[in-house]
Amino acid sequence: MDVCTTVIVRFLDGTVQEHLNVSIKDVARMYSTKRYTLGKEPLLISCPNINQQLYYDAEQLKQYIQNDIDFTALYDALWCDGLYRNVITLKAEQKNEVEPNCLWLHQKEILLLVDDDRHITTSFNNSQDFFTKIA
Repeated sequence: MDVCTTVIVRFLDGTVQEHLNVSIKDVARMYSTKRYTLGKEPLLISCPNINQQLYYDAEQLKQYIQNDIDFTALYDALWCDGLYRNVITLKAEQKNEVEPNCLWLHQKEILLLVDDDRHITTSFNNSQDFFTKIA
């Protein structure tokens, strides 16, 4: 469902902007121009009335705006149960270390590191003490 009564955009610095009676596509268009970001980095788009949260990925949203993907594909790619940061250094497979304060997506029972160069996941249930929720 693309139309929400309220769309909230959360930024990396913790600030939020609220938009009323708009679609997610409308919001994606607004933020793609950078006019609405005020120099800040968008992090999360949420629709509280229908309990949807989407991680802000500019490339996926651009594809959606251009009708290269539909809302279902966008939702499947970007939905999340929340955003977290690790509070300690984590050791991953193949001797990879994840330094504190990295961003993670919570999807079902998995935490996925937001990093284009590394694909690292961990179990949410076994790791909650090592993370803090930010959104």
